[in-house]
This record gives sequence, structure tokens and C-alpha cells, in this order.
Amino acid sequence: MRGFLKRFWRHPFWQDVTSRTIAILLSSAILVLGAVFLALFTPFLSWLAEDVRVSRWSYYLLLLSLLACVLCLLHRIVKTRLRKPPPAFWEYKKDKFGPIVWRWGYRDTDDDIHDMAPFCPKCDTQLVLQDEWEDTLLVCGTHGIVHRTEESYGDIQTFVRHAIEKKIRSGEYPKD
Repeated sequence: MRGFLKRFWRHPFWQDVTSRTIAILLSSAILVLGAVFLALFTPFLSWLAEDVRVSRWSYYLLLLSLLACVLCLLHRIVKTRLRKPPPAFWEYKKDKFGPIVWRWGYRDTDDDIHDMAPFCPKCDTQLVLQDEWEDTLLVCGTHGIVHRTEESYGDIQTFVRHAIEKKIRSGEYPKD
């Protein structure tokens, strides 16, 4: 019996009949759902198309708001089209000063350097700041003390920031 059903099902005639039947059933279902949707949606469409009395001031207010929205949209489009590309030096975000590799970013508004962070030159792990009695230590979790100095961490950052800004002004930064 099972073999008979398989032969019956695989016959091209019955496959054609089955596919056409499924297509007819799906078309009928779509037509019925469309008719139901229209029956439910028709009252809303008639309500939407009814005449409504609106005072002139509210009409002009609506028109003014629409104009404001269109102008804002146009302003946004023009602003994005005319936006200047970022300065070339924004690609310069990493350099080595002394034994330490430094990374940083730029703020969009004023090209200010921010988020400066020291990294180990051997394993590229961010260094941890440790203050000892009168020394500042920059320590790698893998390689230990990378740099020891008597200056404060704030002074080190200021020195590095000035060195970065000098390279940018003079154009000596790596351009890769």
C-alpha cells in the first residue's frame, strides 16, 4: 500500500493536480481575507473622507507646521550633503612617546584630543597607573613596570598631549 501511494504521489499528473489545487485554495483565501479587510476598513475610509469645518487660523497653523517640518528636513539633507570630511589628522590616533605607546580619540566639535590611554609596547595591553610614595608607575599585567617617573600622571598626559598637538601642527605625524 505504501509503495502504491509513493508511485501515485510521484506521478506528474497528480503532482500537477495537487499544485493547482493548492494555488486555487491560496488565491481563494487571499480574496476572502481581502474582502473581510475591505468590509472592516470601509467605515474608516468614509470617516476619513467626511467634510469637516476647520477655522482658518487652525488651517494656517497646520500649513505652517507642515512648512516647518519640510524646512527642517531640507536643512538636515543640505547639512549632511555639505558636511566637511574629517581632517586628515583624525586618522592619527596612536604613537609611541618614550617607552610607552599612547592611543587617543578626537571630539567632533573642537578637534580636541580625549580618552588618552597608555599601552604596553610589547603586548599592547592597557597599562595600569600605580602611585607609589613619590613615583608614578605605569604597570603592565604581563610585563610588570613599563615606566617609572617622578612626574604625576596628569603631567605625563599633558606632555604627551602637547607632543601630539605639535606633531599635528607641524604635519610630522605618521600618515598611514
